[in-house]
Amino acid sequence: MRIRSLASLLLLLAICGSMYTQQPVSQPSPTPTPTPSSKAKSSTSAKSATTATKPYSQPLRATPRWLRAELSAAQISAAGQCRYTDGYDAIDVGRGRGTDEAHCFLNCSHGPLKIAPSPVIGNINQDLAINFWIDDVLGGPNQVCASNGTVDWGDGTSSPMPSAPWTDCDRRPSGMLHDTVGKPPNYTLHHTYVTAGEYCVSARIWGNHKYHGAGSCSYDCTVTGSAQVVIHDVKP
Repeated sequence: MRIRSLASLLLLLAICGSMYTQQPVSQPSPTPTPTPSSKAKSSTSAKSATTATKPYSQPLRATPRWLRAELSAAQISAAGQCRYTDGYDAIDVGRGRGTDEAHCFLNCSHGPLKIAPSPVIGNINQDLAINFWIDDVLGGPNQVCASNGTVDWGDGTSSPMPSAPWTDCDRRPSGMLHDTVGKPPNYTLHHTYVTAGEYCVSARIWGNHKYHGAGSCSYDCTVTGSAQVVIHDVKP
């Protein structure tokens, strides 16, 4: 009787186990991996968007020739930087005791060094003749010991004024501007500008002088001057 009851219980458990079924757990679907073609398409789209939003730009161009007019006097005077400005300088460099100043630096020219034409107007690669002079003798009637002169063309180049080797008043090797003993300096130099634009041509003349008489003195005289240059982009 006990054995039969046990068998019935086992049979009942087997029936219940066969009736029980486990529900499957749902899993999230995996994210699809982009294909090479989709990557290329995305990159191309980004590049196109960048190109479309980039602002248009172009290099600066020179001012058209038809816009270039003759400059006014105010524009010309304001243009460019000059190495030398209009003026003069006079100074004693040695004076004997009791020497009257009237025999020394008071003889210096008051300048300024003049330049013609002014303004200088020309074209690129044109041979320009420019005159430099002063109205009186640089150091007055006294002896000229040494002198020199320089022209700065304003384009990064310079030229010496014509001179020759000389022996100064102390018997030292020096130089002397041509034809300036007892005469005002007066020279015409030539220059060519290769680039259109505005420049300042300026110049300086210097001389050392000495007086011998009732005492003695040495003094330096310097005159300077400048003029504007306008060069057009037109071949000569």
